[in-house]
Amino acid sequence: ALRAKGALRWLQLHRRGQSAASWTLPPQRRSRLFLMKGYHDRFRQPLGDQEVHFDQQVYGLRAESGIDDTVLAALMNSSWFQLCLELVARVNFGDGVLWLGLTDARESLMLPDPRELNESQRDALRLIRY
Repeated sequence: ALRAKGALRWLQLHRRGQSAASWTLPPQRRSRLFLMKGYHDRFRQPLGDQEVHFDQQVYGLRAESGIDDTVLAALMNSSWFQLCLELVARVNFGDGVLWLGLTDARESLMLPDPRELNESQRDALRLIRY
């Protein structure tokens, strides 16, 4: 598709001496659990039925081995996590939107480790529908 539109030639002319890897986007992994980048009057971390691609307005998450996506989603939709977001996210856009940066999400958000919960607690979290 790039060849047909002449974009490949443009890139070659303007990126002389650099490999194609310097301008090629890495392959994106799909996800079914997402962390939203911006919040206003609605708080929700969606969990899809199947994995899909995501864009710059949502962060795709993958649970570590041994962690159930539904349990993680329930914890991320809890009041505790919402309060953590209020503390970490930045007020933006005329005091109307909380904006969560990727670095802040990685380094500052707190969430209980689902592996520390017993099986009955995890079962209870799996029943939550949001």
